[in-house]
Amino acid sequence: MQDIIVKSILKNKLFKDSSCTPEDFQNIKLSINCINESKILFRKGQKIDSVFLLQSGEINHFVEDNNGKTKVVSYREGDFIPCDFSNSSTSDSTAIAVRDTYYYLLDEETINHFLSTNQQVKENYEKFAKELKGTTFNQPSFDYQKKSKSEHELKLEEPVKEIEEIKIENITGETRAEETPENGIDIKAIKSRMKPENQFDIVRYDDIDILTVNIKEATLAYSPKLKEILTRLIENGTTKLIVDLDYCDIIDSTFLGTLVVALKKIGSIGGEMRLICGNKPAWMIFEMTGMGKVFNTSPELKSALEAFYN
Repeated sequence: MQDIIVKSILKNKLFKDSSCTPEDFQNIKLSINCINESKILFRKGQKIDSVFLLQSGEINHFVEDNNGKTKVVSYREGDFIPCDFSNSSTSDSTAIAVRDTYYYLLDEETINHFLSTNQQVKENYEKFAKELKGTTFNQPSFDYQKKSKSEHELKLEEPVKEIEEIKIENITGETRAEETPENGIDIKAIKSRMKPENQFDIVRYDDIDILTVNIKEATLAYSPKLKEILTRLIENGTTKLIVDLDYCDIIDSTFLGTLVVALKKIGSIGGEMRLICGNKPAWMIFEMTGMGKVFNTSPELKSALEAFYN
């Protein structure tokens, strides 16, 4: 198994054109790791003491460039994610798996060994680290719309309800996508169609789908159903989507990761997703991970709808 892993690692861009051989790994313990789609690989403020070498899959890395702007770097098979060991091994960014991903870890001691004994590995590492700070490489296939405490382990107060099919309450107006309705958006009419007893409630206003999450603790137990609903909406042609999280008191990293994956999917077809999250406790996860700079957000439903007409 060790031989197979070493051969795979030597194909990574970190070791490209280097003179490293399997013998250089004889005294190094290696294993392959897996992270599932929508899971957070690491987040802002988390201690990082290893370099990640991707064997397969895809990781999206949300970093701030030299100008303080949040950018997205996409890592795929053969890429590696460098670690700033000089920065007290604490990450100043967040990385999320957008597909099931297999990867290897090389700790600080191992990395320093190769950096000090192989000039080509050092050049490869420094080149990627510099590009990461400037975010000049491996941009994802679409642009994300831009606008520490450990996670809570929570018990659910209510069971996850099965949803056999997505039922959409449709409110047809005489509006065009490029302009606000002449008499304003009738929020009262929209909310009258909403069903707060549904954990996931969907209402359509013209060509905008509004998904309201009526769950106090939006945790990993609800993520599969959220993923199913968002995937079916996007596959059915939704290009304008609002996700209302105002009812949520707490949102965990898995639920957040599901939203990030949906953001990528709708962006890949030229669509846009906006979030409503005025609840400060729920917004904590966005602050902790830096995702608040990635999503387009609105304080309430009316301004979220108006944003699609402006």
